[in-house]
Formats: sequence, structure tokens, C-alpha cells
Amino acid sequence: MLSLEAATGFAIRENDLILASLEKGFRDVTLKGAVMIRNFRELPPVQLIEQLKQEIRSKGMNTENLILGLERDHVILRTVELPIDVEENLKQVVEFQVEKFEPLEDELSLCDSLVVHRDEEQQKIQLQIFMAPASALDEPMALLDELGLYPASVRVMSHSLASLLELHPDGYPKNEPALMIEAAPRWVAFNLALGPGRAYSEKAALTEGYGLDEVLKEFEAFIAQIEIKGGKLSKIYLTGEEAVRLLKEFQGRFEDCERLFDSARLKGPVMTASQLEPMADVMGLAISGWSRKGAFNLLPPERRVIRQRPSLAPTLILSLLLVLMGGALAARGLIQTNRVLEQVTQRVETYQSSVDATFSMQRTIQEKQERLEELQAMLKGNDTVLKVLRELTDKVPEDSYLESIGIQGDQLNLTGYSDKASTLLTILLQSECLKDVNQRFIIPGRDSKEKFRFEATVVECSGQ
Repeated sequence: MLSLEAATGFAIRENDLILASLEKGFRDVTLKGAVMIRNFRELPPVQLIEQLKQEIRSKGMNTENLILGLERDHVILRTVELPIDVEENLKQVVEFQVEKFEPLEDELSLCDSLVVHRDEEQQKIQLQIFMAPASALDEPMALLDELGLYPASVRVMSHSLASLLELHPDGYPKNEPALMIEAAPRWVAFNLALGPGRAYSEKAALTEGYGLDEVLKEFEAFIAQIEIKGGKLSKIYLTGEEAVRLLKEFQGRFEDCERLFDSARLKGPVMTASQLEPMADVMGLAISGWSRKGAFNLLPPERRVIRQRPSLAPTLILSLLLVLMGGALAARGLIQTNRVLEQVTQRVETYQSSVDATFSMQRTIQEKQERLEELQAMLKGNDTVLKVLRELTDKVPEDSYLESIGIQGDQLNLTGYSDKASTLLTILLQSECLKDVNQRFIIPGRDSKEKFRFEATVVECSGQ
């Protein structure tokens, strides 16, 4: 099979180490190999590294496009609603958001963002901000270093579950979102897939032997934070080690529900659905490695390695050239085969050099254009919005944090938690960037804090 794309997912999940390598052809996806080493920390380090090298070598796993996965409970994910104009200055806006959201500022040094929804009519976007402590990379990066490998990207395991829909005949949802549920013995992960590269995810701890009611309770808490268009799901897909046990319960309650791997179109080594399900999220990481949509990378820019992706264009051009040459030879019936082949080889080498140089120049131009656009974006943007965000960052007290910020035109909506929300209201009333500050509600929240929602009108200000 001609491989168009290839990637390998690598992750540590609790006490298990998992690798899964997949290749994408014109029509099919092939599983090159997968391995799950239970309780890997109990193995002698030398034995573990040798076993991993043997697995990678014997199964021909791709090591150039390696996607490292972090567990969802190691990552803080926040969703904020912002004016669409902010996209021009997104980097600065994200920095403001991170400064306010991160509760452990000194530790949360991994960060990236993703626009998950764009509403052209309302002129607003929904932005997902991913944050994680740098220490989350210590153990997996040390293992990869021993193997002589380096990740191309760092992503969230449960967030990549939606990529598995590429293996299913139904594909990605068209209108209503699809719900992916990965069920393990002591936890469950939810992924609400909206389309290619667009998803919401969460992970919840459960007691061993849990049932459908416990899963639905956690799902309700997860879905309460998300606005679903139409309020309906297109389908529910189950995977994970507990999928078989829970399937009948789910199908008894929900009409359109199935195990994901029962219908997955996947070539390669013969593996049952039960063998694939414990590695579902890592396989999703691998598939996300060749996705152009919804790509984010928690690996800091200064630690990323730029790799030149091989292109099929030169290969196809050269193949066509060889076919034309071969046809000419057959038509003319020439006997001087060796001489013609030498000429063909020289032409191939000549074209290869030219094509490689052309694509190298194209990549260089694209990189410089992206840098230029980034510099231009820093000079643009909505000054008023930035001033408001800067003032909120400076003035909101340490015992308060914002759960969401929504700005539509000159209207601002703030939702969050505070030890004393009335004090925060007084601060907002004194803001020179805000007027007509109104309290929508103040109610008891979590962890002895008060949950609040305030509305105000944004006005021109110095922002000092």
C-alpha cells in the first residue's frame, strides 16, 4: 500500500506505556503495530528500552512524526468566547487569559490554543486554551531520549479520541455532534466531536464496577458547560476496556449506540476490538498526527523540531516521466535498453534536484510569510478589548477567578468564582473601562466560593 501519511502515538497512562503506529493510504488506514506494556515501571530500565526498540524496529513504526499524549487530568482546558476581531491579535489575548486562569502560575509553562467555533453572524469565536505543567513532560521525554526519539507534537489523549471517527464508516458528524466515551476500570473520558479537529473533552474518576447511572451523572456535569446546537447527539460510540460490559446498558437506554471498533475500517495485524480498545486514545493521537484541522501543540515553540515533510508531488512527477519514457521505448521498439535507461536515470536525477530545490524554496517563502503575518498581527487588533483584559488581569483579586469572558460589541459578560463576589462587583464599578455594571446573579458555588455573573458596557479608556 502506498502510504500518504504516517504517525505514531506515544503515551504513559497511569502505570501503562502505550505505542500505536498507523499509516494512511488513498483509501485505507493501516495499523503498523501497537504495544501496551502494563506496569512498565516495574521493569528494569535497560530491559524496557530494549523491548521498546525491538517493537519499533520489528513493526516498522514511524518515528519521524511522533505524537506524545498527556492525560486529560494533567491538562487544564478553558473555553472562552471572544469577539471575532480578536483573532488578529490572538497571541496577546491568549497570554492575558493564561495569566488569569492558571492557579499555579510558576508551574503552568505549557500552553496553546485552538479556535473551536467561529460564528460569522454573531461575529464571535469560541477559543479553547490548553495549559499544563512543564513537569508533565519529564518522564515521557526521558524515555524518548533513551530511545533516541523526539516528539513532533504534544497533545491531549482524550481530546484526540474524535480522530478515531476517521476509521468509522459514519465519519465525522455533519450536523449534531457525536459523543465518544472511553470507559476504563476506574475512570471515564468524554469527547464531544463536532467535526474534524473540533471537540470538547473531559475525564472523570469513578469507583471500580461503576454503571450507566454513574457515567451519565458525570456526563451531565460535563455537558452543562457546553452549548449544543439543537440539544441532540447524532450517535454514541463506546470504547475502552469497559466498553463490552457497559454496551448493553447503553443500548437499553439509547437507540443509536455502538462499540467504535466493531465497525472500524482498519487494516494490518489481526486484532480484536477488545485488544484495540485499551489503546484507543493513543491510536487517536497517531491519527491526529496527520490532521491539518484542529492541530495544537503543547510543546513550547523553542523546543520544537522543524521537520521537512516528504511530498508525493516529486514522486508522482518522476513516476509519470518514467511511464512516458517506457511507452516511447515500447512504441519505437528500441533495442538499446541500457543506453535509454541510463538517460532516463540522468533525467530523473536532474528533475529530482530541481523539484527538491523548488519545494525547499516554497517552504522557506511560506515560513517567512508566516513570520511576517505574525508581526503584522501584533500591530493590529482591538485595543479596547486588550485594555479591558489587561485591567481585569491587574484588578481582579487573587481569591477570584474567571470561568468565562464574553465580549459582544460593547457588551461584556463575566462568569466566575470568588470568596466574596460583592467585593469584585465594587472593583468593577470603579473601572474606567466599564460602565453600567450589573449583577446578574451571585449564588453559592464550589469549594466555599460564590459563583457570580456580571454584565457591563465597555467604553473607551486609557487602560493604565
